[in-house]
Amino acid sequence: MISIYPFWEVVVIVDYMIRKIFSRPFTQQEAISQEAIDAATEVLKTGRLHRYNTIENELSQVSLLEQEYANYQGSRYCLACISCGYALSISLKAVILA
Repeated sequence: MISIYPFWEVVVIVDYMIRKIFSRPFTQQEAISQEAIDAATEVLKTGRLHRYNTIENELSQVSLLEQEYANYQGSRYCLACISCGYALSISLKAVILA
């Protein structure tokens, strides 16, 4: 069940659990902190830009991000996608398999 309120107060309910509350318009983006810019620059410098470009027994930054975001959302899993189209494709395949 998904309930949508005016853009300044959107509440998304999934399986009758409130996940997150957004209180500002989606089109207003926050500034990127210098700390975040530095972290992204460090990842770019390593050349390891996706989950499979790692050394044995090393977790990629993508895997760490997925784990952190899953924890933030209160979920067991998270899959980072490169595009909305890819995310929709994966979602539809998951629904068909279920």
